[in-house]
Amino acid sequence: MATNKQAVQLDYQTPAQQAAVQISNNQAAMASNASDMAAINASLAQMGLPAATSTPAASTSPNLSDRGTQPVAPPGYTYTWISSAGGGGSWRLYSTGSSSGGGSSAAGSSAAGNGGKTVVGSSTSVNAQGQDVTTITYSDGTTNVSTSSGLDAGVQTQRQSVYDTVNALFTSYGIYKTDPVTGQLDSSSAALQAIIKNDAMGGMSSDAISLDLQTSQAYMTRFSGNTQRLKAGLNVLSPADYLDYENQITGMMKDAGLPPQYYTQAAIGNLIGSDLSTSEVQSRINLAQASVANADPYYTAALQQYYGISPQQMVAHVLDPTISSTLLQEQVGSSQIGAEAARQGLANTVANSQALYGAGVTQATAQTGFGKVANVLPAATNISNIYGNQTGLNYNQQSAEQQYLLNNGQAALTQQKLSAYETANFQGQSGINPNVQTLRKSMQGKF
Repeated sequence: MATNKQAVQLDYQTPAQQAAVQISNNQAAMASNASDMAAINASLAQMGLPAATSTPAASTSPNLSDRGTQPVAPPGYTYTWISSAGGGGSWRLYSTGSSSGGGSSAAGSSAAGNGGKTVVGSSTSVNAQGQDVTTITYSDGTTNVSTSSGLDAGVQTQRQSVYDTVNALFTSYGIYKTDPVTGQLDSSSAALQAIIKNDAMGGMSSDAISLDLQTSQAYMTRFSGNTQRLKAGLNVLSPADYLDYENQITGMMKDAGLPPQYYTQAAIGNLIGSDLSTSEVQSRINLAQASVANADPYYTAALQQYYGISPQQMVAHVLDPTISSTLLQEQVGSSQIGAEAARQGLANTVANSQALYGAGVTQATAQTGFGKVANVLPAATNISNIYGNQTGLNYNQQSAEQQYLLNNGQAALTQQKLSAYETANFQGQSGINPNVQTLRKSMQGKF
């Protein structure tokens, strides 16, 4: 009786082809009695092939288990190697749709029996149950898929054990990553798990599975940051260092209350590939957190006015590794300075705020300094307008910012000279013009 795989194979053949397959696999077994032999020889005669005998010479039976030597097939047929679980396999006989000599009619019958199509290829894989899944491809593009009856129970248990062991190791190492948005394994982790399953149930050892994984696209996607580092000419991180980086960054972002899309496997891989240290990422997270949590309308208005960025956009902005940390800090710092100027009702530009930030002005010093500028500027501008032409001295908002935010000595000296000139003029004119004393008192203590 034919084996399960033989039976599946024979389903694809005409009666004449079946006879040829039976003869090539085991002539002697299939010709155990005279009536069977007569039927077989009748089929072979239709194909123009010589009659078979019940005791053929050993040399006439092809070795179907030697992959290195393809058996010689009858005209109109070809032997195709079909792999099986565990690395074995066997040669199988299929029609090619062509023949020579006396076999032409049989070949035509074969093609006609399959609707005019012939076998052009085949492949075998192993499913999750450890069964051979053979796919036969025909000349018209159609396929026929067959599944073996399965493995011995002991082999099945042993292979399942290999899968369970490797899968548990990957889980404990943290290589499988759950997508924080969907709550499911991300696509690369699921693909790795599928490879482990297929390899283990196909009979591979745990070491062989590990080597197979490291060359897979799923593994490269899972550790996408290392792929980027290689392209950039940087050293790759070991799996342990890579996973440690992921865990640190994930913890930082969760603590900062950032949305989960910023700490997916792909997002963190982009940070790794861009060679951002954990400390730099923490600095960026702090900037993002400050912008999101900042309810100061003066700050948000300055950020939007200067750079066209809303607080919500600021998170993605600061976590973009293509934007330098220096630029990010300047954008936040200058917006904070602009906010303090606006809080005092003072006009300010992005260029001026950037210049003050570059000179070392912080939000705290800007708050104090612009408070003083707003206090003295009305009186200072009035005095400068009165005595500027006489003294050649000019004192305006820029002068006040230089004095009170940057401790500029020249600006302070200009203020002192105008103040002294004002005092001298008041002393000489207060008895003549009664309005002068009133003006003097209104500016006292401000300039």
